Amino acid sequence: MTEKLKLHTPNITDENVTKIAALFPHCVIEGKIDFELLKQ
Repeated sequence: MTEKLKLHTPNITDENVTKIAALFPHCVIEGKIDFELLKQ
């Protein structure tokens, strides 16, 4: 029995944006991180 390989890479960026949004919801606007707000 052979295993099929996954031919795509996981989208780590989306996961990280979700994590940042959970911690700092005011820094994520329309799915994008406002780094200036995040720095503050």
